[in-house]
Amino acid sequence: MINLSGINKLQLGNNTQKVKQRFTKKCGNTLRSKVIKRTPVDNGQLRKSWDLTITEKEVILQNNKDYAMYVETGTGLYGPRKAPIFPKTAPFLQFEIDGNIIRCLHTKGMKGVHMAEKGVNDLEKELPNLLQQSITEVIQ
Repeated sequence: MINLSGINKLQLGNNTQKVKQRFTKKCGNTLRSKVIKRTPVDNGQLRKSWDLTITEKEVILQNNKDYAMYVETGTGLYGPRKAPIFPKTAPFLQFEIDGNIIRCLHTKGMKGVHMAEKGVNDLEKELPNLLQQSITEVIQ
């Protein structure tokens, strides 16, 4: 979620509301584009599951896939818990990779891709330009 409440300070006479709407929409679409480009593709479901909601003051981009958080933040040593992954009920972990069964006692986990975090950081750098574009488009 990106909070755009600071845009309320913008004063452009009769065009103020149009500029705010245009700017918010540009921010949302830019963020979605950046995050989708950074989202890894296995079967494409994660990439297709980004949902954008734009309100007057917020841009909310969320993914409805239950594993999206793990791809974003990582797992095991690389995730929020910073600990290796051990089996909970079985004597070993088992994975299938390219048709081969892999068994192990524990795994380090997976590094996070941070597609949303990096997308937000990229968007923040573009905010002045997006605002200028919005003003120019509305006034012309």
